[in-house]
Amino acid sequence: MKRRIRSVGALWEKSGGGWLGHYISDTCKRKTVLEMLYKKGEIQRFYVLGINVPFYIAKEDEKFLELKEKKKKVKFLAPLDNMLWDRNMIAKIFDFEYRWEVYTPVAKRKYGYYVLPVIYGNQFIARFEAEKVISNAPFKIRNWWWEPGIKTTNEMLDAINIAIGEFAEYLEAPCLQNYFDTIIKK
Repeated sequence: MKRRIRSVGALWEKSGGGWLGHYISDTCKRKTVLEMLYKKGEIQRFYVLGINVPFYIAKEDEKFLELKEKKKKVKFLAPLDNMLWDRNMIAKIFDFEYRWEVYTPVAKRKYGYYVLPVIYGNQFIARFEAEKVISNAPFKIRNWWWEPGIKTTNEMLDAINIAIGEFAEYLEAPCLQNYFDTIIKK
């Protein structure tokens, strides 16, 4: 159970996608083991403002709860990233509804086939669908959707450009300069 908590980062006590699997999906057993791990000091309990269910984090990961002001980065999450295992928890904490639509019929999709969430600092700011990566062709974004209420800043746009460049490099695809300015702002 501690390994599952660490693989997601933090988990709430409530049943959900983060607790799927034999043994840990059993609410009574899970609560018993969580309490035991908490009393042994292996995990820490904390609460998120506005949510009445306890969350748990591994003792050695407590440092990630500290909010330190530093330059925010943009990260793209894969649709099956561990952080997204419990979609209800993510919706409750971040007010971010996510559904992987790869198996959804085209006519019923809200966004797209393979859409990646975009995080800036500790906030979900957008999601995008990339074009299929073809050898030697530039990396292209088919669609970009901002989350409601997001106000862009130059710092955010610069961080997005950096992340897109790093992502294209990871995919071994050429990337256009100032990608955000030429493709997403349109």
